[in-house]
Amino acid sequence: GRAVEREFGWAADDPVVMASVYKLPLLLALCDLAEIGQIDLTATVVVDPADWAVGPTGIATLHDPVTLSWRDL
Repeated sequence: GRAVEREFGWAADDPVVMASVYKLPLLLALCDLAEIGQIDLTATVVVDPADWAVGPTGIATLHDPVTLSWRDL
């Protein structure tokens, strides 16, 4: 049979803050890596807030490095 292309959008033309959107492709890439066994989502990574961009939310507000699983990160 023929493939049917479908598209779904909710307020698809409304402007959004990029920080809200860029995480989705990263999440999909992470899930793909986990699916093919290239990353273990329960493995841990240390994130030092001093090594990343300054910001008013999330890990950027912390003073000390934190250890998180890839899944939690």
